[in-house]
Amino acid sequence: MFAQYKSKNVAVLTAANFVSGFMFFLPILALYYQGIVGSVQNVALVFATFSASIVLFEIPTGAIADLFGRRKTMIAGWALWFPALIILYYAQSLEGLLAFAILDGFSESLISGADRALLYDTLKADNQEHLHKKALGTYWASWPLGATFGAIIGGYLAQINLQTTISATLVTVVVATAIITLIKEPKYHKEENNNFFKHIKSSLLFVKSNRQVTLLFIGGMILWSVGESIHNLKPIFFEFKNIELIFFGYIMGIGMGLSSLGHYISHAVSDKFGNKRTLIFCTIMMGLGAILASYTPSLISAAFLLVGSLFFGIKNTIEEHLINIEIPSSKRATVLSLQSFVNHFSIVIVTPLFGALADLYSINTAVEISGYLAITATIAYIFIKKS
Repeated sequence: MFAQYKSKNVAVLTAANFVSGFMFFLPILALYYQGIVGSVQNVALVFATFSASIVLFEIPTGAIADLFGRRKTMIAGWALWFPALIILYYAQSLEGLLAFAILDGFSESLISGADRALLYDTLKADNQEHLHKKALGTYWASWPLGATFGAIIGGYLAQINLQTTISATLVTVVVATAIITLIKEPKYHKEENNNFFKHIKSSLLFVKSNRQVTLLFIGGMILWSVGESIHNLKPIFFEFKNIELIFFGYIMGIGMGLSSLGHYISHAVSDKFGNKRTLIFCTIMMGLGAILASYTPSLISAAFLLVGSLFFGIKNTIEEHLINIEIPSSKRATVLSLQSFVNHFSIVIVTPLFGALADLYSINTAVEISGYLAITATIAYIFIKKS
């Protein structure tokens, strides 16, 4: 699988990402939050705080990665994940969960942007840019693949104690952090001027002036905001549909597996049908899946949501690849961090509204409305370049 790549970075990144997917608490995280804070709106607030933390730190950490090295920035991010989970384990109040969300968001922001920039520039340095979409798909497929097994195991661990899922995850964090230290910094063009604020400003101007990147940012923002709102509160939705807790791990595991498959086959599907047409088709199918899930009972509704995971994986790889093609190496981590900033800023706005809508009406109604909103992202994708 990795023999075609000249650098070991692709294999190391993928291995670390796979191990980090063993987050055993994911199937029950929303329920774990709800057991501490009560209302769905408060649960949504914790998820929104995580995104708000990323919004706050994303752009500065992206600039740091571009100016001072992606490898160091990534290692720092992975190392901070351990104390964040310690806080989650001992949290007994809304304030404790918010503290976890903030540190977890900071950790994520150090990794986000730097990892994808390092991957692309590794291939560019080896004159293997043509393999980027495939390498990116494999890299992104690795996390949900690990999460597939983690979710199934986590479903059983949750039967013992919800906190057991968190303590077990601490082991995988140590292993993943050890693996990522094996990464090597590839050669890439750095700006001669290391002025932090000028670098951020020039990256912002680049995004503003590039129509292709702007349209991809807009489409991604819509899908991430509604998609993550649904994803984060899936356990509550499943509970509403009278699905037993023992099935949560299997459902989440299958969803992660389909996401992994979507990322992995994305390059083959898009090469056959075209990037633009595939993006539009996947977006429509993601929205329809959520809508149909709201109208169907029990495990059938879960199946419709799971199908959306497959199309998300396909869409996500294509979108990221098209953005990377446009970005100069000197700004890559910062622009990718800007993308994450936009996505998470939208999550900060939409997730509390989603939670409030669920409390006011029902989680089912919130999922249905989110499906219709997801389909509106096709408007942005209609205007991107075909190739």
